[in-house]
Amino acid sequence: MRVLGVLAGRDVQPSRVKEWAELADWVIAADGAADMFSQLERPPHIIIGDMDSMTIESNVERIVIPDQSHSDCDKLLRHVEALGHTDITLIGLEGDRFDHVLASLSSAVHSNLGVRVILRTGQAILIRHGDVRQIAARKGQTVSLIPYPECTVEEFSGVQWPLRRVDLRLGASLSLSNVAIEPPISVSLTRGHAWLILSEPVESPAAW
Repeated sequence: MRVLGVLAGRDVQPSRVKEWAELADWVIAADGAADMFSQLERPPHIIIGDMDSMTIESNVERIVIPDQSHSDCDKLLRHVEALGHTDITLIGLEGDRFDHVLASLSSAVHSNLGVRVILRTGQAILIRHGDVRQIAARKGQTVSLIPYPECTVEEFSGVQWPLRRVDLRLGASLSLSNVAIEPPISVSLTRGHAWLILSEPVESPAAW
């Protein structure tokens, strides 16, 4: 099932959300993210959060969780996982609250879901230890592998500067602004987590 999670980051255009929502099988909005659906023809299937930032009236089913020790992104991911889903695409992560961006990235890492984030200028794919992934990329596309907070790379190939059996950690070593030269690129980790970030906007959600 194609599950789309919509966060309340202000850098996403409602028209972009609409594109992805129309191809999703199930759409869940986190709290204030529900506001942007007032401009769209298709509402989310469910809204979840503490409802402290949602400002519009909606007939959509709500799950109100007042727990302030967890973010609305945490609550969204936990609910999706509890329903038995294994993967989610997130949109609306970026915005004017950098603390929210970091918290949402951490929430994704601490969930058990396969997570992809649609960004303004590309996408980020969460790579977990034990994953062996082949990722479609355009030749010449900029790709970065950022440990979160550390990982052991078994293989990172198909790029200009490949890695094999290398430890990466924030503040010391990472693969920033690498270049895809032989797509698809391959990534596998034997320890930890990393974000694989591909530049350029995803042209069409049809390539879900």
